[in-house]
Amino acid sequence: MLHEQGNGERGFRSESTVDDRERRDTERSRGIQRTLASAGQKGVLRKTLQETLGRWEKDHWHTDGFTIATTYADLGNTDQAFAWIDNLIALRSTMLFWIYDKGRDDPMRKDPRFAEMKRKMALRIEVWHE
Repeated sequence: MLHEQGNGERGFRSESTVDDRERRDTERSRGIQRTLASAGQKGVLRKTLQETLGRWEKDHWHTDGFTIATTYADLGNTDQAFAWIDNLIALRSTMLFWIYDKGRDDPMRKDPRFAEMKRKMALRIEVWHE
């Protein structure tokens, strides 16, 4: 069944496409809830990392690389986090700017490699968190 969304043929969408997307989102949400219940927050992070690494192998999206780096950091694996940050610096990823949004309490900020990361990025602006 088609529903009108706007003008002309481009204004129609397939109800089955929307239903499929909603079903996948619901299934993913339930999967996260099950993982959280059985393995806790670290389990959810590990599952997210596994899924994102799989996507990275296929497409190399900068968003996925950033998610991988920050998930490693959230899991306490700063060596892997900084290795991924180095990869993203080499790719000149603009996603790295968002590393500053993690806040002052982020343990990565205390690591000397954080200052080195800023140097490599040639970041000369003062960010509101500092």
